[in-house]
Amino acid sequence: VVGVVVVVVDDDNNLHPNKILFKK
Repeated sequence: VVGVVVVVVDDDNNLHPNKILFKK
């Protein structure tokens, strides 16, 4: 699950404000 989230966040880091929590 984490891997999937990272991919989505990395792709839409500007659309996903939660990226800060995963891409800390």
